[in-house]
Amino acid sequence: MKALLSEEIQREYSRLMELVGTLPLSIRILKEINGTGGMVSVADLVAYQIGWGKCLIRQWISTR
Repeated sequence: MKALLSEEIQREYSRLMELVGTLPLSIRILKEINGTGGMVSVADLVAYQIGWGKCLIRQWISTR
């Protein structure tokens, strides 16, 4: 099960990076998305998701 989860995470990460890579850097860092703590950028959202994902994976592994 861990292997399947890891493969799926890698696949989705690759898709996300491919999509984000199509955006010009100037757009990626532009803070135009209304977040709960204020305005955020695409780069901010990706960083948040990566950090949150790592936290959840660590928690999932530690409960096994």
